[in-house]
Amino acid sequence: MLMGAVTQLSFDGFGLRFDDASISEKVLNMLTKEKGMSRQDMIDTANAMLPAVMADVASPVFIEQVVGAVTSFLENPQSIEVTASPNAPLPFLTIMAAAKDPSAVLDMLNVSVAANQEAK
Repeated sequence: MLMGAVTQLSFDGFGLRFDDASISEKVLNMLTKEKGMSRQDMIDTANAMLPAVMADVASPVFIEQVVGAVTSFLENPQSIEVTASPNAPLPFLTIMAAAKDPSAVLDMLNVSVAANQEAK
Protein backbone atom coordinates (compact mmCIF):
# COMPACT_ATOMS: atom_id res chain seq x y z
CA MET A 1 0.00 0.00 0.00
CA LEU A 2 2.83 2.40 0.89
CA MET A 3 4.60 1.68 -2.40
CA GLY A 4 1.39 2.50 -4.25
CA ALA A 5 1.25 5.88 -2.54
CA VAL A 6 4.91 6.57 -3.32
CA THR A 7 4.31 5.95 -7.04
CA GLN A 8 1.87 8.85 -7.05
CA LEU A 9 4.17 11.36 -5.34
CA SER A 10 6.34 13.80 -7.24
CA PHE A 11 8.95 16.38 -6.30
CA ASP A 12 8.36 19.90 -7.56
CA GLY A 13 10.85 21.98 -5.58
CA PHE A 14 12.38 22.80 -2.24
CA GLY A 15 14.06 25.75 -0.60
CA LEU A 16 15.80 26.26 2.70
CA ARG A 17 17.13 29.68 3.63
CA PHE A 18 18.94 30.99 6.70
CA ASP A 19 18.95 34.75 7.21
CA ASP A 20 21.46 35.73 9.85
CA ALA A 21 20.32 38.13 12.54
CA SER A 22 23.74 38.33 14.26
CA ILE A 23 24.34 34.87 15.71
CA SER A 24 26.70 33.67 12.95
CA GLU A 25 29.21 36.42 13.61
CA LYS A 26 29.20 35.58 17.34
CA VAL A 27 29.57 31.85 16.71
CA LEU A 28 32.39 32.41 14.23
CA ASN A 29 34.22 34.69 16.66
CA MET A 30 33.80 32.12 19.43
CA LEU A 31 35.08 29.28 17.22
CA THR A 32 38.09 31.19 15.97
CA LYS A 33 39.02 32.13 19.53
CA GLU A 34 38.47 28.56 20.75
CA LYS A 35 40.60 27.10 17.94
CA GLY A 36 43.22 29.83 18.16
CA MET A 37 42.74 30.67 14.49
CA SER A 38 42.16 33.83 12.56
CA ARG A 39 38.89 34.26 10.66
CA GLN A 40 40.76 33.87 7.36
CA ASP A 41 42.44 30.66 8.59
CA MET A 42 39.01 29.25 9.44
CA ILE A 43 37.68 30.18 5.99
CA ASP A 44 40.73 28.63 4.34
CA THR A 45 40.29 25.44 6.39
CA ALA A 46 36.62 25.18 5.38
CA ASN A 47 37.59 25.74 1.73
CA ALA A 48 40.17 22.96 1.97
CA MET A 49 37.87 20.51 3.76
CA LEU A 50 34.64 20.93 1.79
CA PRO A 51 35.88 19.50 -1.53
CA ALA A 52 37.25 16.41 0.22
CA VAL A 53 34.08 15.89 2.24
CA MET A 54 31.85 16.30 -0.80
CA ALA A 55 33.99 14.46 -3.36
CA ASP A 56 31.98 11.23 -3.24
CA VAL A 57 28.57 12.86 -3.56
CA ALA A 58 28.88 15.86 -5.84
CA SER A 59 30.30 17.01 -9.13
CA PRO A 60 33.27 19.39 -9.20
CA VAL A 61 30.98 22.17 -10.48
CA PHE A 62 28.57 21.74 -7.55
CA ILE A 63 31.44 21.52 -5.06
CA GLU A 64 32.83 24.79 -6.44
CA GLN A 65 29.40 26.40 -6.03
CA VAL A 66 29.12 25.21 -2.41
CA VAL A 67 32.66 26.36 -1.56
CA GLY A 68 31.94 29.77 -3.07
CA ALA A 69 28.70 30.13 -1.13
CA VAL A 70 30.21 28.99 2.16
CA THR A 71 33.19 31.31 1.69
CA SER A 72 30.90 34.27 0.97
CA PHE A 73 28.80 33.47 4.01
CA LEU A 74 31.78 33.05 6.34
CA GLU A 75 33.35 36.30 5.13
CA ASN A 76 30.11 38.26 5.49
CA PRO A 77 27.29 36.30 7.18
CA GLN A 78 24.01 37.54 5.76
CA SER A 79 22.17 34.56 4.30
CA ILE A 80 22.70 31.14 2.83
CA GLU A 81 20.14 29.27 0.77
CA VAL A 82 19.81 25.78 -0.69
CA THR A 83 17.22 25.27 -3.41
CA ALA A 84 16.14 22.37 -5.56
CA SER A 85 14.10 23.27 -8.62
CA PRO A 86 13.82 20.53 -11.23
CA ASN A 87 12.75 21.56 -14.73
CA ALA A 88 9.53 19.56 -14.29
CA PRO A 89 8.01 17.68 -11.35
CA LEU A 90 9.88 14.40 -10.85
CA PRO A 91 8.25 11.19 -9.64
CA PHE A 92 9.76 10.02 -6.36
CA LEU A 93 10.45 6.62 -7.90
CA THR A 94 12.70 8.30 -10.47
CA ILE A 95 14.62 10.04 -7.71
CA MET A 96 14.87 6.84 -5.67
CA ALA A 97 16.15 4.93 -8.71
CA ALA A 98 18.91 7.50 -9.20
CA ALA A 99 19.87 7.58 -5.51
CA LYS A 100 22.84 5.29 -6.13
CA ASP A 101 24.56 8.28 -7.75
CA PRO A 102 24.14 11.34 -5.47
CA SER A 103 25.74 13.61 -8.07
CA ALA A 104 23.09 12.60 -10.60
CA VAL A 105 20.34 13.32 -8.07
CA LEU A 106 21.79 16.79 -7.39
CA ASP A 107 21.78 17.48 -11.14
CA MET A 108 18.33 15.97 -11.64
CA LEU A 109 16.86 18.12 -8.88
CA ASN A 110 18.81 21.18 -10.05
CA VAL A 111 20.17 21.81 -6.55
CA SER A 112 21.96 25.11 -5.97
CA VAL A 113 23.55 26.86 -3.03
CA ALA A 114 23.90 30.63 -2.78
CA ALA A 115 24.98 33.07 -0.10
CA ASN A 116 24.16 36.69 0.62
CA GLN A 117 21.52 36.97 -2.10
CA GLU A 118 18.21 38.80 -1.87
CA ALA A 119 15.26 36.61 -0.91
CA LYS A 120 13.09 35.60 -3.83
